[in-house]
Amino acid sequence: MFFVRCYRKGAAKSGTTNLAEWDNCPNLNDFVSLCEANGEGKYILFQRGKGIRGMKKVNEYIVDVKPNRTDSPSLS
Repeated sequence: MFFVRCYRKGAAKSGTTNLAEWDNCPNLNDFVSLCEANGEGKYILFQRGKGIRGMKKVNEYIVDVKPNRTDSPSLS
C-alpha cells in the first residue's frame, strides 16, 4: 500500500492523516498533480511495511506559493 501525507509549517498535527492511498505505486504525474491540487506544503509518498515503523519514504514534493507581484502598490 502506498499513501501521501502533507506537512505544513506551523500547522499542528499536520502529516498525521493520509491524503490518498493506492495499492500500487502511483506514477509521478499522479503524485505531482495531487500535491499541487492540495496547495502549499511538503508532500511525501510512503510505502507501508510491516510493524509500527513500517513506513518507507518513496518520493517527496514541495509546493511553494509565491506572492503575486500585482499585490504591490503601483506608482501613479
